[in-house]
Amino acid sequence: MPRAAAAIAVAVALAAPGGAAGEDRVERRRHWALPDQAKLQLAGNVGFLSPGVGWSWLGSRLEGDLFFGWVPASIGGDSIVSLTGKLTLAPWRLQPGSGWSLRPLTAALQLTYTFGHEYFLRLPDHYPHGYYSAATALRSALAVGASVGRRQWGLDEIGVYAELVALDAMLGFWITNPRALGPTDALSLAVGVRAAF
Repeated sequence: MPRAAAAIAVAVALAAPGGAAGEDRVERRRHWALPDQAKLQLAGNVGFLSPGVGWSWLGSRLEGDLFFGWVPASIGGDSIVSLTGKLTLAPWRLQPGSGWSLRPLTAALQLTYTFGHEYFLRLPDHYPHGYYSAATALRSALAVGASVGRRQWGLDEIGVYAELVALDAMLGFWITNPRALGPTDALSLAVGVRAAF
């Protein structure tokens, strides 16, 4: 994973407009629909390895991302493909100097749609009423984390982030039955690379 993340970060850096680190950057106007960041995330209930694009507002205190997720059959039993929308709030951004940026706390809400005939939004007729308490194709999750980044390679920022993610159903099971489930059953760790341009 570290090699793949580094390769994508370098590719994004080389493709992004702008000069070398330390040059004065010219403010670019971007169409509102064009993404201004790219991410590659490992795990976190959006897929095993998930590339994504995103948009930031309010000085990068609010971000919206769209991830394409994939779990290979060797890991998930079946090959799983999903699409996730994620909204992240980062209320504090510290800049200790030398181009570094630290976001000590981030909070996110994500909604994932899983493709495939075995997943459903509406309970199929062959299941008795109440067999499943919620749709299996659409799941929500909460995440908390932190990130660190640096302005370099002509990018506004290149950095890494980590999050603890709780899937809605697992969080509910853990809260209602803490003796049967522990924190490691309800929480998963996500790590990722973020390039803002």
